[in-house]
Amino acid sequence: MFGASRGYTSHGKPVRSAAKYERRAEEGEVHVVLCALDYKGTSCPLTCTMDGNNMAKLLQQCGVRDVSVMYDNQCTKVNVERKMREVASRCKDNDYFVFYYSGHGSNVPDLNGDEEDPRVPA
Repeated sequence: MFGASRGYTSHGKPVRSAAKYERRAEEGEVHVVLCALDYKGTSCPLTCTMDGNNMAKLLQQCGVRDVSVMYDNQCTKVNVERKMREVASRCKDNDYFVFYYSGHGSNVPDLNGDEEDPRVPA
């Protein structure tokens, strides 16, 4: 259902990247899943929590009421997919679903040999 480079409508149909939308943003509610990862405990810690906090404040100032915020270890694949499905289930026709991510990525050793590269993205 979720694609890395393609969006999907609430009906599960892909959205073309060249799609043009002719409606005003005020015509629907905005639903946001916000993830910010600092990669604590790695050799490359970041300060993305600040980015996430700033975006959450901006969304609040813009009147967005449905914002789900997740930080660091909360942002597992299972948890993020679950939260995206939960928030998406509240979307109605003409609503907007926004996924906001702040982080850069990191590599960790491949401990079970299931990757071509001995280091896999964290």
